[in-house]
Amino acid sequence: MALSDILGAIRDESEREIAAIAGDAAGRVSEVLERARREAATIEDQETHARDQAGRNAADRIVNQARLDADRLLREAREDVFRRAHDAAATRLAAIRSEPGYEELVGRLMAESRAVLPAGGVVKVDPRDVELVSNLLRHSGITAMTVEPVLENWGGLEVWAEDGRRVTNTLETRMEKAAPHLRSLAGDVIPELRSTPS
Repeated sequence: MALSDILGAIRDESEREIAAIAGDAAGRVSEVLERARREAATIEDQETHARDQAGRNAADRIVNQARLDADRLLREAREDVFRRAHDAAATRLAAIRSEPGYEELVGRLMAESRAVLPAGGVVKVDPRDVELVSNLLRHSGITAMTVEPVLENWGGLEVWAEDGRRVTNTLETRMEKAAPHLRSLAGDVIPELRSTPS
């Protein structure tokens, strides 16, 4: 299974969950705004009859509070979408070592790391990946690299050079780099639902 297929599956799963959460959040925001409109309309009707400035001010406060509540709900909904998508992706990545495409994935991570740091002489991996990485190196004809089983991770590796430079290409670091994109997606699926006074 190619890395792009794995990341595509994670993205598709996250987008389905995001869509469900977005629908729920939009409903809650709409209810808050509708309730505020009704309350504001009631107060404005009373104000029209009584010409009471205090009633007008109270209506403005209610509408403004409703907008603040709606904004808070939107922020919370976006954060909830992000957290759920992030958690779903993390769960999937944490179990990927047992999937058939894992060897190919590690091979690609190794190739990327060596392209960035060709002088790398040490590959640090989780102990569960020692045999896999050793075989990948052997099949690639790379004999000048040492494999060290010192990481504890979902998968992936680090390539180190003698001068201390390194390339960290673990699934955790890839997930960390994807977090801003997931957060942006959460904002895209739950857009601003601003109301205007009736």
